[in-house]
Amino acid sequence: MLKRLTQIVHKYWQMTLCPGFVTVFDPDNYRGTPIKAIAFRKDTQNWQAIFEQPELEELVIHSPSREQLAALARLPQLKRLHLILARVKDIAFLGELGQLEELALTLVSGFSDLSPLAKLTHLRSLYIEYLRGVTDFSALAGLTGLRFLSIDGSLDAKQSIDSFDFLAGLSALEVFCAHHVSCKAPYPMFAAALQLENLQEVHLGRSAFPLEEYAFWEIHFPDVPGSRHELAMKLDGSDNLYFLGKGSGRGSKGSKNAEPKIAEFERKYQAIKAKVLEGYK
Repeated sequence: MLKRLTQIVHKYWQMTLCPGFVTVFDPDNYRGTPIKAIAFRKDTQNWQAIFEQPELEELVIHSPSREQLAALARLPQLKRLHLILARVKDIAFLGELGQLEELALTLVSGFSDLSPLAKLTHLRSLYIEYLRGVTDFSALAGLTGLRFLSIDGSLDAKQSIDSFDFLAGLSALEVFCAHHVSCKAPYPMFAAALQLENLQEVHLGRSAFPLEEYAFWEIHFPDVPGSRHELAMKLDGSDNLYFLGKGSGRGSKGSKNAEPKIAEFERKYQAIKAKVLEGYK
C-alpha cells in the first residue's frame, strides 16, 4: 500500500514534499540557473531574495514568520506552496495566490475559516495535516478542479471534520485520502461521495470510521481501488490482529480463540453489508 500511495503522490504532485531547507539563501550558489523552487525556515538569512527570482514557482516554508507569510502576496506566480508549523489568524493571503496548483498545509493553527481556499480555481492537489482550529471543511466544495485531496491528523491528535458533504462539489476529484480523522456525522457520512464520478482511488484509515462506513464504500464503489479492506490484519511487530472499523478492537493471532473471533467478526461485517446493500436497493 505504501508503495502504491507513493506512486499516486508522484502522479499528482510536482512539489518536493520533503525538501532540504537552506539556512542562507544565496542566489549566487545556483550558478546562474533560474531558481524555480526554494525551501527555507523562519530564520533563513536573506530569504527576501526570493522576490528577485522571476521564475520562482515553488516555496516550502518551515515555521514561517508573520512577515514571511504577509510577503507571499508579492509572489502571485507561485504554483506550489507548502507551509509547515505555521500559526496565523486567517489564511486570506492564500486567496491572493490565484495560480496555485498544489498546496500543502502541515500543522497550521490559529484560524478556523477555510473559505479563502475557494478562490484557488487552479488548485489540483491539496494536502492537509492537522489544522487544529478547523472543523468546517465546506469551503472545499468550491474547488471544482481538485484532483487529489488528502486530509490527515497528526501523530498526537485526530483532525476533526464536521461533515464530508463538501465531497459533492469536487467534481474532478480522482484520489481521496482520509487518515487519523474524527467525524461524528451519522451514517452514511460519505453519501456525498456518490457524486464523485471521476474517483479512481480512495485511501481510508482502518480505524477512523464506524464499520458500516467501510461497507458503504465497498458496496457503492466496488471497482475503485482502496474501497475494500482486510477485516483483520497485522499492523505492527506484535502478534496482534487489528479489526477493521472504529472501536472494533484486536485479537492475538496466536490465541486459540483467534479463528472463532475472526469468523464472528466476518459474520458481523457481512450482516452490516447486507443492511447497506438493502438500503442501496
